[in-house]
Amino acid sequence: MDWPDWCYVPVSGAYAVVSGGGAQRVPFERAGHVGLVAGLGAWRITQGIYRFDPALYEALVATPITDEIPVDALHRLPGWCVYIETPGRTLSGVRLHGFFGFLEFDARTRRDELRLLLDLAADPREPFDPVRG
Repeated sequence: MDWPDWCYVPVSGAYAVVSGGGAQRVPFERAGHVGLVAGLGAWRITQGIYRFDPALYEALVATPITDEIPVDALHRLPGWCVYIETPGRTLSGVRLHGFFGFLEFDARTRRDELRLLLDLAADPREPFDPVRG
């Protein structure tokens, strides 16, 4: 299978890893592991963590998105996956520490997709713990 250079590995490849390959399926309770393997596997290469200057960060957050973001701009991320810190942000009342952002190439539809893994951890040592994180 071929995919573009801007994609570390398609999520279907991560599915093969999590399932053990072949015709094996990922159990429902481990379905979230597929995205984690895809995103964190890509992030592991560069381990880029992006922290904006507070004034710039507030200006970016306050800027409304009034039009579509050109997809081509997303193909120029500084790594296959980046971590963006989000100081002072919450989601449904839970602190959002940041997110991992990466591009997926859907092998079935041949479409580009932006994927986000949200870091909502109660315990930063276990950011993706489904019970405490």
